Amino acid sequence: MVKIKKGRDVVLDVGCGNGSKVEKIRGMGIECYGIDIDKTKFEKSEYLIYADAAAIPFGAKKFTKVICTEVLEHVNNDKQVLSEIARVLKKGGLLYLTTPRSIRWFNWWDPAWLKWKLIDKNYNHRHYSVNELIRKLNDCGFEIRRCQVLFGLSWLLTRWVNVVLKYVLFKVVCEPNTSCVNTKPIFVKGFFRNLYIELMAIK
Repeated sequence: MVKIKKGRDVVLDVGCGNGSKVEKIRGMGIECYGIDIDKTKFEKSEYLIYADAAAIPFGAKKFTKVICTEVLEHVNNDKQVLSEIARVLKKGGLLYLTTPRSIRWFNWWDPAWLKWKLIDKNYNHRHYSVNELIRKLNDCGFEIRRCQVLFGLSWLLTRWVNVVLKYVLFKVVCEPNTSCVNTKPIFVKGFFRNLYIELMAIK
């Protein structure tokens, strides 16, 4: 993970989800903001903002660090999102990005990719090759500092277990029963970047 320093960094979490990373970073006394397009994820505040990553609601060169984990694969226009991140990053600012890796004949490892390809065409979930992702970042003015691809069989199994727990057991078994409508599935924790491209780039 990227190192963040108090008194030096101003951080933006693009696609912040429920804002947990933002809250954790702010708890360290570091200025941090989060944006997400899903209004059900959090209550809007001065630092958690409903916004599309293709139109980041901050001025140019505001942030020293931008975090974008498991987001780029879902957006409609990935190049526009990367251009917006480049716009709000200061010169020399760092982008920390993770996204699923494209593996020919093996993209079915990711249940979200299968959902996109076989079930819901309106649900964006692309995979990237390393070269494709680096090319897109270079086109938006980024210089790659570090790039690695990680894999773990245990994580792969964990991801599918989570899918069964969330979409089969929770949706089918719990939701019709009013006594457990508000019960969240117990997720098996795993190393989320496995089979992902982990990349750091500077502007």
